[in-house]
Amino acid sequence: MSLQEKAVNGVIWNTISRFSSYGLEFVIGIFLARILGPKDFGVIASITVIIALLEVFINSGYSQALIRERQFDQIAFSTVFWFNLLIGLLVYAIIYFSSNIISVFFNTGNIAYYIQALSLTLIINSISLIQRTILTRDINFKKQTFIAVISTIVAGICALVLAVRGYGVWSLVFKILVFRSVECVLLWTSTRWYPILKFSLNHLKTLTKFASKLLISGLIDVSLKNINYIVVSKFLSVTTLGFYTRAEMFKNLPSQNLTSIMTTVSYPALSVVQDDKEKLTKGFEKVFTLTYYISCLLMFTLLGVSSTLVLSMLGDKWEGSIPLLQLLCLVGLFNPINSLCGNLLNVVGKSNIYLNLQVVANILLIPSIFFGVLFGIEYLIIGNLVSCIFMYLLFGHYTAKFVDYTLNKQLIDVGKNLIFGIILCISLLLFGHFLNIPNVYILIIQFGFALLFFFISGEVMKIKEYMYIKNLILRKYGK
Repeated sequence: MSLQEKAVNGVIWNTISRFSSYGLEFVIGIFLARILGPKDFGVIASITVIIALLEVFINSGYSQALIRERQFDQIAFSTVFWFNLLIGLLVYAIIYFSSNIISVFFNTGNIAYYIQALSLTLIINSISLIQRTILTRDINFKKQTFIAVISTIVAGICALVLAVRGYGVWSLVFKILVFRSVECVLLWTSTRWYPILKFSLNHLKTLTKFASKLLISGLIDVSLKNINYIVVSKFLSVTTLGFYTRAEMFKNLPSQNLTSIMTTVSYPALSVVQDDKEKLTKGFEKVFTLTYYISCLLMFTLLGVSSTLVLSMLGDKWEGSIPLLQLLCLVGLFNPINSLCGNLLNVVGKSNIYLNLQVVANILLIPSIFFGVLFGIEYLIIGNLVSCIFMYLLFGHYTAKFVDYTLNKQLIDVGKNLIFGIILCISLLLFGHFLNIPNVYILIIQFGFALLFFFISGEVMKIKEYMYIKNLILRKYGK
């Protein structure tokens, strides 16, 4: 199978994996939101912020290093495995004995037991990292799809049973624990890779040269993604955080999954052609334009149906999520392309530039934090939006140094897609405003119109991204 066929196959299976597992997660989340309240989700969000920050140390960038460099042997993989396990145990011990301090910091009641339980995922993740790395390195997302779907179903069933029986926050805690445990077991059985009792300091030093920069940039990246949770939980209220997490649940379904699909698949594919500038440019430009075309259609559709979607799916008690979701949709327009640009910098070995840009991104967020604390969460999200736009301009400028795809050309492609997205969004908002029928029927009409808009605009305007998707589907399934 050629590199292009592997990459296309990887995109297809990674898309199926992300949207099927996250789709299941989305449905389960809706049922849980109808049983539990905003405060329950706010509590679990406060804890997962800490876990997410510490999980960066488990990976430490070694996974990307093993994917990028093809010459490493069994000893190198085993070295990273034992090192990650050691880090996982140390980090678990730190958070376990610090749980009471963390509980006091968030001032949301006694959540120490929840923290201690959830921190077990740090150990579970440390012993399954290499297995996931091997599958990603081989662009084998078919196995990862089945693993993700099965893990999500089992975890979802456990959470729903516990929620119905009145276990509250514990149902959300066990949902995460069960998911990680099932996923770990399936990763081990599917790869059949087992560590050997060898540890090489030379291999570790070689990998660390690349991975250390990714560790720092990873910490910054996770901090950027989770700083809102910390600010809202600490300075506003845990209920407001609950509204915010549900709004993010809707936004992440298209935005986060699209980002994950494109970055995960493009990284190993572009790494292979990193020394051929022409092929690298062609590959990056195609991924960039395709990603932003899909991103605009999805995010502007979500913005247009936000009110009817939240009210029909979650009920009136979650109405506070609607304005937050609308603002987050605008942020979601830039997340995928920022990640793609950062991905390219790592592919060409410029992780130091990526790290520096991440530091700038953190500095840009400081004003939005102050505005959020003083004036409310809406201003916090607006500040994030301004930061995302500015960061894209920086990322686009630096990526143009390594591929023949200038920032001006990128902006032209971005602008064309924004126009189509805005027209779609305004049309959907008008449907929601003038139709005087139950929300669920309005939602069906809005989604139907969005699909028609996608097909008709693509066929009439002969949009190159649409035609690429169409031809790809016809080549693969049109026989």
